Amino acid sequence: MRTSQSPCLIIKIEVLLLVALPFFLFAAQNTTDILKEQAKEYRDQGFQYQQLGDLDTALAFYAKAAQIDPQYAVVHNDLGVLYEAKGDLDRAEKNYLKALAIDPGYLSTYTNLALLYEHKRDLEKAAFYWKKRAELGGPEELWTQRAKRRLEDIRFVTSDNPLKYGREQEEMKLIKDVIAKKELLEKDNHAIAMEYFNRAKEFYKKRNYISALRTALTAQNFDPSLEGLDAFIEKSQKMALSE
Repeated sequence: MRTSQSPCLIIKIEVLLLVALPFFLFAAQNTTDILKEQAKEYRDQGFQYQQLGDLDTALAFYAKAAQIDPQYAVVHNDLGVLYEAKGDLDRAEKNYLKALAIDPGYLSTYTNLALLYEHKRDLEKAAFYWKKRAELGGPEELWTQRAKRRLEDIRFVTSDNPLKYGREQEEMKLIKDVIAKKELLEKDNHAIAMEYFNRAKEFYKKRNYISALRTALTAQNFDPSLEGLDAFIEKSQKMALSE
């Protein structure tokens, strides 16, 4: 024998569901907020341990935060920093990329990826992320300016025509300094090359390898046969790439 539900009962159930639905949604949202807050607390604890130099404990707290809230971009960036510090570059790269996949506007991760790829000697990818950091940051921001300079440095040391990518202001100052020495202009190209070469050595001592390389290349234009110049250029280029 079949029984049919009363239309009134069906209506009551539907009304009950409509009334209860907002409470269920509120409870679900409340649970999500609680989890995010818990993840933030774990992240804060991890950061405290990181500041103290306890990277293993910091890593454990960051991992907990990421497990609770997998869409927490900041903590994936934190994980990348710690894995990189511990020498695990592959895991560092994975977490940095995860952070950007979640939040493409998280600028610190572009910097971290650029530095990571420099460490891995993948200058093409390093240049890509420095360029992104420079494009997305405010024009007056410190790291925006640093990103632009670093991008110029990479282009300079990897270019077939390095002088094209030199820092214009510094190079012009150097040229003006040399031109200002009237007596030097009366000497031959060898003397002018020596002046640039000595300046290049000064830059090298100050660990300003990009300027050292640029200045040495200028010296080479005046006298390619200058003793020790080719070896100095090669040495400066290697140091510039390893900065």
